[in-house]
Amino acid sequence: MSRALVRSVLFAVTGLGATLVVSLPVAHAEPSCAVTKHDDKFVDHVVASMSGKACNEAAEIARACALGASGDSVIAGAAVKICKSDFATHQADGELFTTLAKRCASKYAKQQGSLYVSAAAFCQLDVATLLSDLDIPVE
Repeated sequence: MSRALVRSVLFAVTGLGATLVVSLPVAHAEPSCAVTKHDDKFVDHVVASMSGKACNEAAEIARACALGASGDSVIAGAAVKICKSDFATHQADGELFTTLAKRCASKYAKQQGSLYVSAAAFCQLDVATLLSDLDIPVE
């Protein structure tokens, strides 16, 4: 498959009192990072490119520009900060984020290498985007 990203679309099929969850692959264009990766200030420029963006846009930039290394903690962290502004006024959501972010950190804590620092950072970003999505009213 050429540069297509496969994501799962979940839907529920209800019948005979039971629910079956089916995952289907859906191909879509892989977003590309607008910042040159050979730039000495790559991380700074990625973070700056998130300025004024909504949570999902910032998360998309972070994922497209991921390095798979410890620098991702700064990139994903900037997107998390943007997402947290969507649910910051709700104490329960803030507490839930803190709890789940700690679980992300502990999941990878015993692993060695910067790839696991990146994985923990993007796990936290996933939590933040979920809480942001749940907090934004449907129009």
